[in-house]
Amino acid sequence: MTGFQRRQYDRCRRGFPISEHDRESFDFERLERAVEALSEAHRRLREENVALRRKVEERSRRVRALEERLIEANQQRQDVAKRVDELIAQLDHLDGQLDRSEE
Repeated sequence: MTGFQRRQYDRCRRGFPISEHDRESFDFERLERAVEALSEAHRRLREENVALRRKVEERSRRVRALEERLIEANQQRQDVAKRVDELIAQLDHLDGQLDRSEE
């Protein structure tokens, strides 16, 4: 138990007892309004959550589609760069042939 000389702190107390008058005068209408307000807030937040989840999913789909387009555009850019390099190599080769024929 406690290290106090008196054992008054060892007794289990449950707070102050509520008088019969206080029990009858408790404002149940106020409590009901509070519960209804909380319930309405909960419902509204759930609806907002659903809407936000839909928006996130829609944006995720859009991001995936844009990423696919980006991959395709990068592949096309690489293909074009490769083709340009091949054309430059052909021009250099033709330039070399022209230089040799002029000599």
